[in-house]
Amino acid sequence: MGKIRLWQGRAGWVGLWGMAWVGLWGMAGEAGGGWPVVPAAEPAQAAKPTPEGNPFLTAQSLPETKSVPESKPSPGSPSFSQAKSLPQAQFLPQVKSPKAPFIPETPPIPQSNFPPPAKAIPEAKSFSEVQATPAAQPSASPETGLRVGAADVELQAEDNMPIAGSIHAGYVKGQEGKLRAVAVVLQKADQPPVALVSCDLLILPHDLLAPVEEEIQRRCNIPASHLLIHATHTHHAPSTCRVHAYGPDERFCRQVQKAIVEAVAAAQARLAPAGFFYGKGEEKTIGQNSRLLLQDGTIYWIGPRHDVVRPTGPVDPDVPVLVFRSPEGNLLAMLFGHSAHTIGGFKGGVRSPAFYGLAAQSLQEQYGGVVGFLEGASGSTHRLDVSPAEAYRRIRQVVEQTMQSAKPTPVDQLTAIKKPFTFRYRHFDEAAEEKAVTEYCQKRVGGDRAEAIAQVFRQMRKELAPLQGKEKTTWLQAIRIGPVALVGIPGEMFTALGLQIKRQSPFKETVVVELANDWIGYIPDAEGHRLGGYQVWTGLHSYVEPGTGERMVQQAVEMLRSLAR
Repeated sequence: MGKIRLWQGRAGWVGLWGMAWVGLWGMAGEAGGGWPVVPAAEPAQAAKPTPEGNPFLTAQSLPETKSVPESKPSPGSPSFSQAKSLPQAQFLPQVKSPKAPFIPETPPIPQSNFPPPAKAIPEAKSFSEVQATPAAQPSASPETGLRVGAADVELQAEDNMPIAGSIHAGYVKGQEGKLRAVAVVLQKADQPPVALVSCDLLILPHDLLAPVEEEIQRRCNIPASHLLIHATHTHHAPSTCRVHAYGPDERFCRQVQKAIVEAVAAAQARLAPAGFFYGKGEEKTIGQNSRLLLQDGTIYWIGPRHDVVRPTGPVDPDVPVLVFRSPEGNLLAMLFGHSAHTIGGFKGGVRSPAFYGLAAQSLQEQYGGVVGFLEGASGSTHRLDVSPAEAYRRIRQVVEQTMQSAKPTPVDQLTAIKKPFTFRYRHFDEAAEEKAVTEYCQKRVGGDRAEAIAQVFRQMRKELAPLQGKEKTTWLQAIRIGPVALVGIPGEMFTALGLQIKRQSPFKETVVVELANDWIGYIPDAEGHRLGGYQVWTGLHSYVEPGTGERMVQQAVEMLRSLAR
């Protein structure tokens, strides 16, 4: 795997080798909404880090994950002050298709569906097509003793950084919107603060985050149990992890680590009396169950889908909106959620926070404060038939309306827990896996591209073969903000499992936040494992054994019940 050197940090040199063996696939080639690969004879190489100003941490190899106490940073994790060296692993070979190395996940949407970018995103003022008339701002009483602070830090990216979100690395030119680390810090009386962080990235492995947790606890006195760090899952940002056939950009990873710490520290410095308002909207049209059963008995991934029989799972239309206002009614912070893959912006071939992130930034421009997005359980849900521009318009409208109608919500308790969750790497049949991948790709993709995909999957299974049956530990998290609970899930959870958590939760309102604090790939339900398909083909993007998702639901509900007591 790639060597990642660390930098002269605030507390001294820190070193670490390797990176997480995890991966993810995403669509990124839609007409107008995705991003095509910028052709390059040679992949761009990340610049070697220099001692001056380089960041402090990197990722460790997947099998060596350690358990952490509930309220302390990971013991033995790479820190700002300790150097650590891990054995260097090898990257997967950079397999490229001569025709189209970047392979879309969903069928293209006709270009005519897209409004002109200039209309969709006014150049200098706002991302919003139509400026809504601001509603009368509700006042927020500080009597609850709640204090809130928020901040965002921009992540600077360059065109020679590999973009995560496909089987092979993609390279793009330019950017729309900002890639950000958004932090909201909450504190009540003498209780430990709670920090919610949302980053415009595909994924964040825990070994990349462990030193961040340690530094935030040292600098801000926020324990790891009270810190949720989330990736919005945009498929249009530089890579921070091993993703199928490519790895992270060292410079970008170090910048992400620093930005998270700075965002949390800045948000904490801005703590001020605030009131909490909560509302829940609904958006049924953006996301669709993307694991469609086809006439040949396979599950849809990419390629033509003219022979769809039926969807194989539900969607979650809920749009939870958490609003924090000053005593005068000014917006301090807002977080909203929804459950569909974060894929597609207004332009092709550029970096982007995608339509959810663009909506958040537009609302922030209009209403002030800091606005961020939280991805729900969307492992089996994609935006298939709605253009990114239309998805932006629809989600922005629902969030804005829900924000304006959100009700004052007393925060009698503010607390959090984070507990280890142990699972096993699945056992797999190499011949059956090879057959499933190659037959699907030959039929639905064809040509050199089919073989390019198959080669990547063969290599991933080769790396996973020695790990079959071995245990790995990750973390689940539950946070209580008065009558509202958040559940942090460390991977791409199938929507049916997320809905189970919400139905079984003792809280009136429960918000599932996937891709939180770690990345263990897809988390399918039992039916998903039975049906097969890309999300359960064995690879670095999908390796948990059957039953893991159901056990995760059970433990998450138990944690919620303990918070409700």
